[in-house]
Amino acid sequence: MKTKRFGTPFLAALVLSAFVLGAGFHSAAEGVYKTVEALMMDLVITVNGREIHPQEADGTPLVPLVYKNRTYLPLRALGEALGKTVTWDGDSSTISITEPVTEPEEITVSTAAELVAAFGSNRRITLKEGVYNLSALEGQYIGGGNVSWREVYDGSELVLSDIHNMELIGGGKAEIVVSPRYSYVLGFENCGNIAISGVTAGHTKGGECVGGVFAFDACAKISLENTKMYGCGTEGLCISNTSDFKAVSCEIYECTYDIMVVSDSKDISFDNCLFRDNRGFWMVSADDTSGFTMTGCQFLRNRCTDPFFMIFSCENVKVENNTFRDNTASAFETGGMIKRENNTFSNNSFDSAAKK
Repeated sequence: MKTKRFGTPFLAALVLSAFVLGAGFHSAAEGVYKTVEALMMDLVITVNGREIHPQEADGTPLVPLVYKNRTYLPLRALGEALGKTVTWDGDSSTISITEPVTEPEEITVSTAAELVAAFGSNRRITLKEGVYNLSALEGQYIGGGNVSWREVYDGSELVLSDIHNMELIGGGKAEIVVSPRYSYVLGFENCGNIAISGVTAGHTKGGECVGGVFAFDACAKISLENTKMYGCGTEGLCISNTSDFKAVSCEIYECTYDIMVVSDSKDISFDNCLFRDNRGFWMVSADDTSGFTMTGCQFLRNRCTDPFFMIFSCENVKVENNTFRDNTASAFETGGMIKRENNTFSNNSFDSAAKK
């Protein structure tokens, strides 16, 4: 093993931006320079058994350094060898490691089997007009490694995991359904950058227990647009441990327990959505969530026995410019954490309290 000792002005920020990123160092973070001794070591680096030779853009070799018994590797070269994109923002002194941006594969489906087989990362899936009954495929592993079936009380539900950059486009004439009343139509786990538009989803039979339409757990960057979610599986949405969720011009109707449950999440928003004819214990529940907003939405003919909004341990909850008409609940909210502005109330059981 070849080693070379040298002394030079070093700082953690300098190592990260100049050496670790494998790019010229242009501006250090606010900090103090100091001189240290480090070793340049001619190490062999392999990624999945393939040897890599890190180098600058101009071809200059990048050699690993050892300082205080710790080895510093060229992060940019190593990240790119792993199929990641590594960037340095000098203004904020931030290193970002992200999935590379690639053009999604275009897939058009016309059957439930084709739809399940199409689920995966970097895909734009267009659904032709029709009904896609996923329960007809129950237990069949016809998709990729990101698709699995999870047993519920009265059948199985489809779970999509570790999928990134996927669009489902229904054009307003595609409907996805399942039969088990205890299942979600689609459950997303550890997924990111998922967009669903123009799709209708629900259950073939009514239910009174658990389950719902869409569930998102440990996800990020979720977008729903012009999508209809109907009940029979108790609720429209279950959102947990998820960030950057946005629903625009969507509809949730005829749910039997609630409209949605949100927990341990942040930056959740609903714009210009319609929530109608739902019933249950409450309508909207949020717990340990920050940045939850509902703007320009309509709440019509919903009925529940508890407060309409059940809000606990949340920050920055806003209900603004919405219309509430013909709703029944024991109270408008519990927790007193909602910021309310410019809402319209008409013929609700909670009008007098909600207008305060």
